[in-house]
Amino acid sequence: MHLIRDFGGEIVDIEPLIKFIRKYGPVLIAAVIVVTPIMWKVTSALYNERIQALNARIDLLTDQKRMLEEKLRLPLPPDIPEARSGDPLRETSRLPYIANPNNPTKDEVRELARFYGLFNNWKINPHLRFKEGDVLYWHEKGLSEDAIKREFESRRTVLQRAEQTGEVIKSQGDLSDKAEQLQDDGMR
Repeated sequence: MHLIRDFGGEIVDIEPLIKFIRKYGPVLIAAVIVVTPIMWKVTSALYNERIQALNARIDLLTDQKRMLEEKLRLPLPPDIPEARSGDPLRETSRLPYIANPNNPTKDEVRELARFYGLFNNWKINPHLRFKEGDVLYWHEKGLSEDAIKREFESRRTVLQRAEQTGEVIKSQGDLSDKAEQLQDDGMR
């Protein structure tokens, strides 16, 4: 006779449990051995289906982004006036064409900065307006077109939010920190 104490402190006979395990244990183990690979295959198929759906969505978004950028690079219709120089909302309305997306030229970096409004005269943070030294800095970093666009877009977003809230950003370094934080938040 096998006796043990249960969680309540009462003595319990585990002889029936031992007999059950001896009688049906090999069958239970065999069932686990047979079912486990099947469950892995079913689970794997479900995850693969989900991953394929996510990859299809990524492909769709990538195509949409490419088409939008192609539209943005088209010339302006003649009846739409160009933005005035110094216009705080925009200085150009078209995304510039980049000949080598892996290594934009200094002029192409300047045009991207202009497209993202980084040469604008900001009311709250006028000291953060892009200058030629900034263009040279970004060109020398050797980033791809996509990386530069990501950096410039996050800086523009930070500056626009600062305009709306009246927040003063002390330096380019603080602007970089805020833009990096915005990018990190976007990746989550």
